[in-house]
Amino acid sequence: MGDGLEQLRARLGPEMVRLHAPLALEGFEVAATVEPPDEAALAAALRELAGLGLATLVLGGGSRVTLGRPPERLDVVLRTARLAGIPELDAEEGVARVRAGTPLVELAGAARREGLEVPLEGPEPGSTVGGALAAGGTGPRLLSTGPPRRWVLGITAVLGDGLVARCGARVVKNVTGYDLARLYQGSLGTLAVVAEAWIRLRALPELRIGLRGLARDVEGALSLAALLARRPSARVAAVCAGGSGPPELLAELAGDAVVVEADRRWLEEQLPGLAPDPEVVQACWLEAHGPGPGEGAGTGREPAGAPGGEPAPLRLRGVVRTSRVGELVRALLARGARLRAHPGTGVIDAALRVPEEAAARAAVGELRRLARQAGGSLRLESGPADLRRSLDVLGVPAEVLDLMRAVKRRFDPHRVLAPGRIAEGL
Repeated sequence: MGDGLEQLRARLGPEMVRLHAPLALEGFEVAATVEPPDEAALAAALRELAGLGLATLVLGGGSRVTLGRPPERLDVVLRTARLAGIPELDAEEGVARVRAGTPLVELAGAARREGLEVPLEGPEPGSTVGGALAAGGTGPRLLSTGPPRRWVLGITAVLGDGLVARCGARVVKNVTGYDLARLYQGSLGTLAVVAEAWIRLRALPELRIGLRGLARDVEGALSLAALLARRPSARVAAVCAGGSGPPELLAELAGDAVVVEADRRWLEEQLPGLAPDPEVVQACWLEAHGPGPGEGAGTGREPAGAPGGEPAPLRLRGVVRTSRVGELVRALLARGARLRAHPGTGVIDAALRVPEEAAARAAVGELRRLARQAGGSLRLESGPADLRRSLDVLGVPAEVLDLMRAVKRRFDPHRVLAPGRIAEGL
């Protein structure tokens, strides 16, 4: 594809297309990075990629590059870092128009200065707005935020052939193309590249506190977290377990001060010895997964393993009925996993070390079977490329694959956008 990369650079210009030494990414050697500065340039880039038959992987913060299968082919990385900024933030209406490459933390800071907060979380602390939407990301505050689609009013996206599509708008009453905005969310950048979005904001809580404390056993911690999740101010109610130490309860309470204080007193009665921790939400992210898969995406570094050459852990996310969280938690702990369980939402994030590919494949298959029995599903969020290539990573039901392939043909007819990332042939 050397000639194709040179043609791409000649057509789009060296300020947008950077040729460099090959970087190892998802089992490919990628020697070109495209960084469009605006929506028009993004559309032009995708038209040229389609015309030249070059496949691309879209990266925002790069923290979820290993989510999904490795693409079937990959020639170019498309980064959204220059598609950043907040053109509009209307504090009175509680909405913001934000470009896709904007880090969520930057949007959160801008909203905070107006007395607002962003009820949208990425799958990692370093997520961008576009990356969070493409990954369908949910974070530790899912209990209070719900899925991202609750807060997305509209999206401007560029399809695989360069067509610019606008759907939704700054007000909920404008529902033109509203369902299309939902379609892009969670598609892992395989249908379109999000250029910007209208995000609904909400008022900052009067009081927010973080708490954490040790519990006697996992069952007791899960039961307490489930009760906490029903309290009116609960934003986070999670249990950390695995390793040699006792399980730990992680909690965030937010809302009217009188309600928060009442819930804190209740929780302290249930679990004496709780300590304040303003970073408890960051702990839910960072300690649940640990370092490893996804770090350094697009920099030429493959996912790092442990010292001494031990492979990086598999990262799993299970979503089951809230009444049956304990079943999957017990199965994961029996296999030596470290995990964060959120009984109020049924979400369990886990890191599991399985040295051999055959054993890893068997473990994922068995855990997925247990998740189905518990009324939910389990997906492999990161792991070695060869393993992910050989598995149904996302657990897409067979009955919807044909429909998804038809959508892919319509939105990305030249299969430019990470072909095969959702499932083989998609």
